[in-house]
Amino acid sequence: MILKNHFITIAVLISSSLLNACQSDVEIINDQIPAPVVFKLEREWNLSQIEKIPNPSWSGVLHDGSLVVVDRSLYTINHFDAEGNIIQVFGGEGRGPGEFSNITDVTVHPGGKVAVADIRNARITVLNLFDETVSSTDLEPGWHTRLSWNSEKLVITNYPFRIGQSNPGDIIMRKLNLETGEKKEFYHLELEMEDPPFEQISCTFCEFLFQEDHSFFTSPQDTSYRIFRVNLDTGKQTLFSRSGIPAVELTDKEKNERRQELKRGSQLTGISVEELEIPTHKKRFSDFFLDHEGRLWALLHTPASKPFRFDLFNSEAEYIGSMNAPEGFVSVEHVWKDSLLFRFDNAQDDILKLRLYTIKETGTS
Repeated sequence: MILKNHFITIAVLISSSLLNACQSDVEIINDQIPAPVVFKLEREWNLSQIEKIPNPSWSGVLHDGSLVVVDRSLYTINHFDAEGNIIQVFGGEGRGPGEFSNITDVTVHPGGKVAVADIRNARITVLNLFDETVSSTDLEPGWHTRLSWNSEKLVITNYPFRIGQSNPGDIIMRKLNLETGEKKEFYHLELEMEDPPFEQISCTFCEFLFQEDHSFFTSPQDTSYRIFRVNLDTGKQTLFSRSGIPAVELTDKEKNERRQELKRGSQLTGISVEELEIPTHKKRFSDFFLDHEGRLWALLHTPASKPFRFDLFNSEAEYIGSMNAPEGFVSVEHVWKDSLLFRFDNAQDDILKLRLYTIKETGTS
């Protein structure tokens, strides 16, 4: 499994280097306008239980204000109350019901359901934290398996492993019936794997964001400013974009880290990467999500000396404003309607720092 993980790392870096030339730096930046919203801090957690969560990789907040943290190293689902006290720990390493061997993705539903993709056990497990019921279904192996809650439905996406298939690439989107365990395909996206055209909307390792009707947002992992919304009923593609925004150059430290990743991956896989150029710029987006008003939030990479920035668009793909992420922000952990769970940097590696915000319209209390 370690071998496969390093092969994925190489694939992502190769993709980044090939697409790096898609957009060069631009001197002129469009005027920024203030976003019509602000963040209101609701709750903060500083979890120091290093023995329970040495490698916290996924987090989410439930309707009752409690917190879920899934640890990748211990294969555990940890349930904390609103004050940060541990309520219960589920899972652990193994192959039995409710146990995990290689967690590749997790999604948390505020109603208490936690869905876990385990590629080594080849199954998807759904745990209900409130009644402690566990259900599972087979997981079709594939690259970049991702889970997401679309209301009460669980959506599964991946690029299936298929011997001899190289072009075009297939990304299969399925919805899971939690009661029957039946998976139903609702969209089949075909992509060019070799020399993908600039017009291509997505990629094998790209992310997908689904709406209630299963229409989705996606973006190429390059330096271009492009997020696409695809309407499944009509096939229409809507582009969310801004011009005149310069790409962000990698620092010397970041370039060296990528060189070391490629070197380690090459030693393990035997794949030669000596001729591969290290990307000079970061991909455009760190993340993107929808809020309770249907606005698209695009989280942009920024230079190391500046805070992360959100650009906001309305449902008609019109830019409506920008705002900086809070100081010390690291990542978006969980989004549900008007609630945002952010992870923050800290000086101590043994503390997980999370803050829950709500989105408030400008001028409202």
